[in-house]
This record gives sequence, C-alpha cells and structure tokens, in this order.
Amino acid sequence: MSRLSVLPVLLVVLLAGLGCIQPPKLSVSEIVLASKVYGPGNLSELQGNTLGDDQLVYFYIEAREFQTKRTGKYYEFWISVDIKIEDDQGNVYVQKIDEKQIHVTNATKRRNMIYYYYPWFTGNLVKSGTYKVTIVVKDQLADVHAEASREFEVDLTKRP
Repeated sequence: MSRLSVLPVLLVVLLAGLGCIQPPKLSVSEIVLASKVYGPGNLSELQGNTLGDDQLVYFYIEAREFQTKRTGKYYEFWISVDIKIEDDQGNVYVQKIDEKQIHVTNATKRRNMIYYYYPWFTGNLVKSGTYKVTIVVKDQLADVHAEASREFEVDLTKRP
C-alpha cells in the first residue's frame, strides 16, 4: 500500500477528531394535525388547533438524519416510535412504547427521511380541554432519540 493511499483515511480521522465531520444527528419535525395522510409530506392539514367531538385526527411527524449502516450491497436503518397522549391534568389516554418499529435491512439506497402518523379518535373522551401529544423517535443503531410535543384543544360541543 502506498503512502498516498493512506492520506484520505488520515484526513478523515483528523477532521473527525477536530469535530469537522459529525455523524448524522437525529431530528424530528413539528407534529402536524391532519385529517388525511396520503404519503410523505402529502397530507391534509387541519385548520386551527381545536378538535371536535367524534373527530378522527392523524398526528403526523417526519424523522431525518438517522443513522444508516452499509451491510454488503444494502443499507440498514432501525427506527422505533413511542407515542403518548395526555390531558392537562396528567391523565394519560394513550401510551405506547415502540408503537412502531421500522427496521429495514435491505434498502437499496440510503434513506434520509421516514414519516410516521398515528390515528386518534376524540369520540372516547368525556371532557373538553387541553391535551398534549408527545412522539419520541429512537434511532436504534445510533442509540439516540428525538422528540416533539404539541398541545391541542378538544371541544366536545363542536361537531367536525
């Protein structure tokens, strides 16, 4: 092996040591309230922040910059998602750990974004008020997580 072929490796090690090269840092978008989700970034966003009685809503979020590992000719990534919905008194209505697992080991190209949405129906509620949804996205390969929260109102006297 020639000395010149070692230079790119040394340069990468030096830049990484100086903090110039950073591994991807998991990030999540804000949570969007949607009436329909058709695909990534393609949704019908609800107007306003107040849901009515017997209304179906989708909590939509995007995750980016998760770690992708090359395994032979394929790429692997592994994301899990937790969700929690509670009222302003701390009463929990939904709490699901690892509600969604996205573990792909045979991707043919590097992925830079995944989307997730959770359907929720307000018809099971007995009181109007302020609620909060929290979504935690975990990058299992990098052992890091990112989360987003959003408050919204429910008015059970309002019909969608």
